[in-house]
Amino acid sequence: MHLFVKFCNMKDFFIENKFLVLLWGITILGLFIFVGHYSGILIDFGREVYYPQEILNGKILYKDLFNIYGPLAYQFNAVLYKIFGIKLSTLYGAGIFTSLLTVSGIYLIAQKFLSKFLSFAIGFFTIAIGVTATSIFNFHFPYSWAVMYGLTAFLYSLYFLLKYWDEKNTKNLYLSSFLAGIAITCKYDFLLYALIVFAISAKEKNWKAIVSFFIAPILS
Repeated sequence: MHLFVKFCNMKDFFIENKFLVLLWGITILGLFIFVGHYSGILIDFGREVYYPQEILNGKILYKDLFNIYGPLAYQFNAVLYKIFGIKLSTLYGAGIFTSLLTVSGIYLIAQKFLSKFLSFAIGFFTIAIGVTATSIFNFHFPYSWAVMYGLTAFLYSLYFLLKYWDEKNTKNLYLSSFLAGIAITCKYDFLLYALIVFAISAKEKNWKAIVSFFIAPILS
C-alpha cells in the first residue's frame, strides 16, 4: 500500500509538472550529445581545470594563483576533485548537475509570471543556447565555474525570495539569503542583488536570514 501511494504521488508530480519533466528530458538528451564536444580546453579555460588541483596542492588563491573571480567555485571544485578524483569527468558531472538546475530554475521563475507553456519555451531556449553550445560558453563546462555556480545560486535565491513574498514563509527567506551569499562568494557581480536580499532580511528583522547570508562568505 505504501509503495502504491508513493507511485501515485510520483504520477501526480509528473502530470502536474509535465513541462518541467520534459525540459529535464531534453536537457539530458542535449548533454548526452554535446558534453565533451568543444575545442581549446587547455588554451581557453584550462584555468578552471588547473586551479582546483593546485588548491589541493597547497597553493593559495589571490596569492599564488591570480584570480579575478570569487573563491568559492574553485574551492568547491577542489572538494569535488578530492572526492571523485582529479579528472575532467568530475567537472563534467558537476556541469550536468548545474545544467539541470539552471534550466529548472529559469523555468520555475518564469512560471511565477507566465503560463506553463511560455515558461517551457523560455526553458527550451535556455537549453538551446546553454546546453547544446559547443563553444566555451556553455553550462556543462563553462569558461568560468564561478559564473555558473553564481548564476545557479542567484536563480534559486530569486525563486525562494519570490516564494517568500507569496507565502510569507520565513524558511524561504533563509534559503534566499543563504544562496545570495553563495552567489557573491562565487562572482562579485551578484553583489547588488545580494544587498537587496540582505536589505529585505534586515527590514523584516529576520536575524536567521541575516546570519544565513554570511555563512558562505565566512566559511569560504
